[in-house]
Amino acid sequence: MNGILIDAESGDLLIECGSVVIGDTDSQIAEGVLVAMRGEWKEWPLIGGEVKKCLAARWMSCGAVRSKRCWRPAGLTSRK
Repeated sequence: MNGILIDAESGDLLIECGSVVIGDTDSQIAEGVLVAMRGEWKEWPLIGGEVKKCLAARWMSCGAVRSKRCWRPAGLTSRK
């Protein structure tokens, strides 16, 4: 999927030659879904990988399977 790119370090829009950069946004969308908490996205209230919550827990109860289910509404797929 093509869209406006965001700098991974700062979170700002990428700008080259005075205009925003357009490119493949699949990795940005995946990162957003994994980092989001459930209910953050009004259009899809059930998606959100809640990675920060999982990292704070003693045991990883979230799992990769649930994260993959969260990607589907955002238009992403995984190979495994």
